[in-house]
Amino acid sequence: MRAYSLWLLRVYQWLLRGAGGYHDVPNVKVSRIAVFNFQAAVVIWRAAKFFSDNRSIARIAKISERLFRDATKAAPLWIHAHRGLGNLILFQGRREEGLAQLDYAERLRNKLAKVAGWKEDTQVFLPRGCCSVLGGIGMIDGYVKHKILTGDPRPYYLLADPAATANSVFLSYWSDYVTIVTDPTKIEELAKFEAVYGVGWMTVMPRGDTHVHVHREISASQRRWSSENGRPLLQLRTEHRDLLAKYRAKVGMTEKDWYICLHVRSQGFHSERHGGSEDIRNANIEDYYPLIREVVAAGGWLVRMGDSSMPALDLSKCGGGRHVIDYARSQDKNAALDVALGASCRLFVGHSSGFHGIPHAFGRPCCMVNIPLTAGFPYHSEDLFVPKKYVSAQSGLALSLAKILSSTQILNADNKFQLAQAGLVLLPNEPDELVEATREALAPRTVLKTPSVADEVIKEFDRLNQTYGAEISGTLSRYYAAKHANTLLAR
Repeated sequence: MRAYSLWLLRVYQWLLRGAGGYHDVPNVKVSRIAVFNFQAAVVIWRAAKFFSDNRSIARIAKISERLFRDATKAAPLWIHAHRGLGNLILFQGRREEGLAQLDYAERLRNKLAKVAGWKEDTQVFLPRGCCSVLGGIGMIDGYVKHKILTGDPRPYYLLADPAATANSVFLSYWSDYVTIVTDPTKIEELAKFEAVYGVGWMTVMPRGDTHVHVHREISASQRRWSSENGRPLLQLRTEHRDLLAKYRAKVGMTEKDWYICLHVRSQGFHSERHGGSEDIRNANIEDYYPLIREVVAAGGWLVRMGDSSMPALDLSKCGGGRHVIDYARSQDKNAALDVALGASCRLFVGHSSGFHGIPHAFGRPCCMVNIPLTAGFPYHSEDLFVPKKYVSAQSGLALSLAKILSSTQILNADNKFQLAQAGLVLLPNEPDELVEATREALAPRTVLKTPSVADEVIKEFDRLNQTYGAEISGTLSRYYAAKHANTLLAR
């Protein structure tokens, strides 16, 4: 009992740590009760990862939401509390309410600056989440293009703790556009400005006088950039080209050899950070062996990207292993080579996972497979994509494009909880769909261009995409479109 009481005391002390979180911002304080409610909400919500049934998750979400609301009432200017509330509302599927809450949080920045006696909206501190995951670093590409296209005169800053940065080499490439601060003393000094001028662009971004979901705005910026400019923002440095040349020579690639980077999002990496909960973007490497054999048969090399938590490639299923490199689990893997490989591949094939940000930032063509059809993704009009199949959990029947794209509940469902609420399950792409999409992405001019049912499906997808404002970029795979035409075109 004594041990339990001591544990409760430690938890209470931890929850109170950081009370007065705006103590460095003039005229602004955050009460202890606000900090307690905020951090209690975070702790309770993190506990949701230990539950798999949606009823328990829904109850935990409601408790956390109430605590976030109490935090915002106790500290009306505390932007982080308002953002936490908005993000949790979004998770539960209340889209418009969540976006409105996040829009309100972003508008608080000017009010907070005024209270502090500082100038309003003079600088932008990007979210620190941009550093902690590779996908966040990749999103900087969209932020910078948004800044250039809108003529935003404000300087952009990013406080980046090296110990919490997913790939410091990739991040360093953005230093021409963003002031990246890595010195701990300087980070401490600038943190008070970040509290006021920090933006919540991991979830929403500005569009005119309001804020929209980040995927929509990045997608719009990428489409406009492609039509008006088209050049990639990043070019591989000489030192990294030399590093890649040495690596290619080491594994036996000649200067004339081409290669594909393949990233299959797996359970391992995700479980390390989210308590083992399955993610709707994951896939099974077994389905990709025909694709790997196809690339090798076509004279290319296949470099599997990722991390050591991934299951090892079975080289006996890869055409004997010749010209196949399981780089993700190799001793050669490092941050610089990750960038060099992704920036120089003939084609990237992968999911809506963080690694796609590297080839996209360097202007390499991408084939996005096994992706959920969510508003605003894929970002790039040049992408070829193959969505997962949406199936009714009750009837087992696949949904048409019209049913998917006309439903905001479905189109905005980006987690298993929301899909379950909609009564849906996602089925992965079949091996033949992966093979044919890769063939099309490698040689789009050789794909049959005469009128076919695929054209009808693609035309209908584009019409529905525009009609319902989904803002999905990219082109649907012709093979996938033709194969599932009857289902996709159904009303």
